[in-house]
Amino acid sequence: MRPRMACWMVASVIAITTTPSWAQLRDFDAQKLGLEVAWRSQAQLPRYGAGLVSSHIWVEKTNPRKFAVVSVAGQEIRIPATKLDRYGDPIGIEGAKAQATEQAARLTGKPTGFQVEELNVPRIKLVLVTSDGLVQTLDAESGNLLWTSNCGQSDAPAYPAAVSEAGISVLHGAELYLLDWETGKHRSVTRMRSLTSNTIAICNETAFVCDFKGVVNTYGVTEKRDPWSYVIQGRSVGRSVSLADQSFCAIASGAGYMFVFNNPKNPTAWIRFQTSSPILGSLATGNGAFYVGTMDGVLAKVTTTDRFGIIEWELHSAQPIITPALVIGDTVYFSTESGTLIAVDDTNGLQKWRNSLHGITEPLAVCGSHLICRTAANETVSVDLQTGELVGKSAPVPLSKAVINPLNDRAYIIAKDGRVQCLRAPGADMPTLITPVITEDVAPQPAASEAPAAETEATPATNIFGGFGNNDSTSGSTDNPFGTGAAGDATGGDMVNPFAPTPTTPEAAPGGNPFGDF
Repeated sequence: MRPRMACWMVASVIAITTTPSWAQLRDFDAQKLGLEVAWRSQAQLPRYGAGLVSSHIWVEKTNPRKFAVVSVAGQEIRIPATKLDRYGDPIGIEGAKAQATEQAARLTGKPTGFQVEELNVPRIKLVLVTSDGLVQTLDAESGNLLWTSNCGQSDAPAYPAAVSEAGISVLHGAELYLLDWETGKHRSVTRMRSLTSNTIAICNETAFVCDFKGVVNTYGVTEKRDPWSYVIQGRSVGRSVSLADQSFCAIASGAGYMFVFNNPKNPTAWIRFQTSSPILGSLATGNGAFYVGTMDGVLAKVTTTDRFGIIEWELHSAQPIITPALVIGDTVYFSTESGTLIAVDDTNGLQKWRNSLHGITEPLAVCGSHLICRTAANETVSVDLQTGELVGKSAPVPLSKAVINPLNDRAYIIAKDGRVQCLRAPGADMPTLITPVITEDVAPQPAASEAPAAETEATPATNIFGGFGNNDSTSGSTDNPFGTGAAGDATGGDMVNPFAPTPTTPEAAPGGNPFGDF
């Protein structure tokens, strides 16, 4: 009996210790892909429900990370401005430059002969939204958890969120939540006009929210707006998308339409683009245009310079397209339902190469010279950007949600148990943005309780008791409002003792013994 029990215990221990091997990519798998693991983290996912409903990459345009960089002797010395000194305070960019200069001098043995440069790196955040309304924001470069916030209690599931400079907009139940980027606190909670809202897109600080019936309602993201409604043909499908500058947003319908909205002053249905077959979750944006794939295998690039929408090009793949395209520079990558991966020249719509051997279902990101994709077997695949040939393939890892990253050179893998990994090209310590952004330093805004009061001229306080009991009967006097009482002088003179012995002369008796002689 004891040997059998021992065998069961050993088997249990082995099962427990080997669970992480399939729940995340190993370093060996990353090397086969031509990548390295930058960091690992853990996200909280609900035990029941759909788990992760949406993921977003956001690049902050304010308060970038600052580094002092010196390149000497084939090496790069990089000191962050957030490094702490011996007192626990950040050294700042000037302190970072001083330390970089000192290290360069030690390395070269010369006090001069090198140049210190200031490097600004935008802050990048990874936002995860779960079906129970929990929002988690991670530092996309370190994996550190920045904050978590719960969007209320509701029996209804949360739906894919939308991000903008104002914050993170989440649909949960009958409420629309706006979360602050820095703290995760609720900036606003708006009661929606429909209880079945399931799609949201942001355009010019206006939220376009569509419900299951195809009714689109608008809500102000940061301030209240007048109600506006629009009815689309069919019901919304897939995820909504917005252009990089959020001047236009689009919602697809199962009836084969892509509706493009904008809001220069008042909400407007700018384009109603009809396709030849139904659309199923295949909207994407990039290079100032919308990309829509259809069930009959057509990928079209549509621009918004005309009210009818201008079709820049169309590519016929002859296979249904059910996942979004990935737009990187002048190349568009997309996959078909049968697992064929296709690269298209975005300038003319011509096919660059095609790979139909590995069952690729979705392109995820570009890391260095490799395109990272996923397969129907939950494998992570790396292919060459120029030829489409296979570079490597990982062991199967059940993914919770694909993170499509058109913003930087990182690939984010999220397993069904909530394990999060970041993959990058070897040695790529600093992120490279696909489209560079201009950053600026912005002083933190004080909280409402800390806001400075307006400077106004002080006015004397008014005596609410008038001149009653006071030597000064002026109603505006600031003297003792209760009068003199037993004191003969309201300005602070000595009080007369009423119990003192009776003086011998009446003139010297300002106050006699009120109890008399007894």
